[in-house]
Amino acid sequence: MKTTNRRIAALILALGTALMFVPSCMDAAEEDKTSGTENAAIEASTTGETSAAEITENDETDETDDAAETTETAETTETTETTETTETAEASEIVETAETEITATFTNGVYSGDIAAFELGIAFDDGGDNGVHSSDYSLWSDENTSRYKRENADETYSITFDGVEYTGTYYYTELLRYTAFEIDCYRIDSGWFSVKTNSGELVEFLLVANEGSGTGAYTLEGSQSTAEALASQYFDTTAYELETSEDEYWNVYCYTVYACGIATRDTVNICVSKYTGKVEIFSSADLGAFSSDTASMASLTDSASALTSENATLALEAKLDAIYDEYESYEITYQTLAKLPSGNVCLISNVSVKIKEWDEHMVVILLCEASSVTE
Repeated sequence: MKTTNRRIAALILALGTALMFVPSCMDAAEEDKTSGTENAAIEASTTGETSAAEITENDETDETDDAAETTETAETTETTETTETTETAEASEIVETAETEITATFTNGVYSGDIAAFELGIAFDDGGDNGVHSSDYSLWSDENTSRYKRENADETYSITFDGVEYTGTYYYTELLRYTAFEIDCYRIDSGWFSVKTNSGELVEFLLVANEGSGTGAYTLEGSQSTAEALASQYFDTTAYELETSEDEYWNVYCYTVYACGIATRDTVNICVSKYTGKVEIFSSADLGAFSSDTASMASLTDSASALTSENATLALEAKLDAIYDEYESYEITYQTLAKLPSGNVCLISNVSVKIKEWDEHMVVILLCEASSVTE
């Protein structure tokens, strides 16, 4: 189990901030005793807040797995059929009404568009608005992206990945943050995969192999053809920029669509084992959101230019002024371009706001170019 801990921790370090916005179905193996995969690693892949050291320290015994499994069973027993039906209805309603959920509109005479702020698990305190703006945009809130059991989900589902057929057992459904679709997650022996609920399109595949330590025989350069061969089965690699990295276990190939120097959610991470030479991880976000056709790419470039302009920066700063009575400084730590359910492009910015010497807040600001300008 400790070897698996180190492997997942190493993956997070290798992929870096790219993993902040990838699917979280890797959490499925927390309660799977056969795979022994850790929840701490999954939380890091979703939020980017867990360090590799914390993951290594979280190497728990089987008793912890048993306790987690027991808790889940108890919670499932307590959930009534009525509650499950309500949850399903609510999930459908969220997706159907998503494009009208941006409620905070700001116009300063220079920039017209929707601006929203929502915080991800960081409480506001002195100098802030006590969370008033945390519900400006609710589609990607913790509540709406919580996992649930979908009533009509297939109990088992089969996929073919890299020439091998896998049949998984249904685990949960969730709305994938920074996308407009839900995913169903399935467990397989020593791993898991997730597919889009509405189409069955593969979103993520992960196989946790028990490999030894030492130096693997497959190099970063030598494994690239393997990654490209698999990638070409799912998307046109010529529309993406390729970034490579490596760690103790994997050769990592990240394919991403960029606009104005900013990464989009149209991204895929492929990891090839240094020991087997096979693809063990395929992790996508909103694959094809912008690269599917020339018109989408042209629209993305135009929108990205507007959303990264000086006027948009002024709008972001005005939003911070509305949230905080006063602040010393702010720093944009990460940005990504995403597509809303309406089809409009939005710029999501993680912003670190310094209130005083020892107090910093992390907020997420969403800027969306208006489809029509209203003076």
